[in-house]
Amino acid sequence: MSMNNIRTSARLLRFTVMATLSLTVAAVMPGCSTKQHRVGIVSPTIYETTEAETVTASMAVGQPAPFFSLPNQDGKAVSSANLKGSWIVLHFYPEEDTPECVCEATEFTDRLSEFRKMNARVFGVNADTVESHLNFRHKYGLELDLLSDPEYRTMRQYGAHVDTPFGNTNATRIVRSTCLIDQNGHIAYHWPEVRPQGHAERVKDKLAQLQYGATVTSLDSEFDIFIMATLFNMFR
Repeated sequence: MSMNNIRTSARLLRFTVMATLSLTVAAVMPGCSTKQHRVGIVSPTIYETTEAETVTASMAVGQPAPFFSLPNQDGKAVSSANLKGSWIVLHFYPEEDTPECVCEATEFTDRLSEFRKMNARVFGVNADTVESHLNFRHKYGLELDLLSDPEYRTMRQYGAHVDTPFGNTNATRIVRSTCLIDQNGHIAYHWPEVRPQGHAERVKDKLAQLQYGATVTSLDSEFDIFIMATLFNMFR
């Protein structure tokens, strides 16, 4: 069996297995839902816009990242000034204990060791209190640091807290978004709108692409490599 045939078979098998797994995980993990209004398939809400489309509208890439110093779930200050030399992932989320936020946070937690190997620190940021962050981490077994920004200062600097026209007034909202900061303190990539399901993996892939200058393909994961090795041993 040729290597091209193995690759094709691996892609087909991967698609089948991952489609099955995604439905299974969606059924058991809070927030990792297949409902259209949650994963942004055809809903007439803001999630109808894909992540890729919103990135093209971002003018932030290449700019110095705004300074931040915020307390984490333990009350310890986390400052961007002390993180120079590391890549930083700031993922902003609206509210704790909601299905979408649980999904996104658990997916980042599952990949924390991979981010660390890439010299990247991952932080969740929203307006909830330090105590709320601590409870949120404990309830879902989260391992990433959660930063508290009750006055919205950092979120507004990063475009994650915006004014939205509502009748004759302006309402405000927290935008689910992510900013990737390079080791020199510049914004390397920006997702102005985020679909929670699978987002952590997309961030990890983009980080690898930026660090190594290589296009991440569907055969880059350990799971795909395992499939390819299995097929190769079957048909050699």
